[in-house]
Amino acid sequence: MQITIKLLKGELTVPALHIEGGLALHRDTAKPGYWSVSHVDSGLSVWDRCARSKADAMVRFDALLSLTDWTRPRHELIEEEGLFDKLRALQENPPSAPRKAREPRPPLRVAKRTTWKGEEFEVPVWWEAGGLTVEGNPREGLTITHEPSGLRVVTLPRGASRAKAVRLAKTFLALGEEHGMDWTQKNPFPPTGAPQEIRRLVRNAEQGIL
Repeated sequence: MQITIKLLKGELTVPALHIEGGLALHRDTAKPGYWSVSHVDSGLSVWDRCARSKADAMVRFDALLSLTDWTRPRHELIEEEGLFDKLRALQENPPSAPRKAREPRPPLRVAKRTTWKGEEFEVPVWWEAGGLTVEGNPREGLTITHEPSGLRVVTLPRGASRAKAVRLAKTFLALGEEHGMDWTQKNPFPPTGAPQEIRRLVRNAEQGIL
């Protein structure tokens, strides 16, 4: 389908995505990333850059169609009382296509952990590398865990994002490497204990200094 639209200088024939009821939906000539609506009979623009997405553009196209009979000549549309106000109101508060609900990302796996009382429980694991994991519920506080021993390295404050937890876990890995540690071992710490930098990082993380 093609439509001839009016430009400031001359005319241009462009492909139309949809033509119905005297209106045509097509790519905007100045900004092809947008969709525009033109009047078929006159070739004049009705709604420049009405939407970026095709779904939103079709919803707004249908809303335009419902305003009046667009198959009439331009002069009749101009003379219709209240049409301009309806068009402006629609453009100021444009409808949008329904958005799909975002499905939460599933965990990599579910790990079994043991409380200090010896009771087993399950926890979702969101990231793992080099002997460390990021696991738990962000609302309750994510935990960076030492996988070989199952012991907690640090629990982050409630609301800390998984992205922040992963960045922190990578910092632990890097610090461990600097001090010759191997987090994949059941006891990764040197005989002198955990390096001071790692102890400081744990304290800061527990206080929300991430």
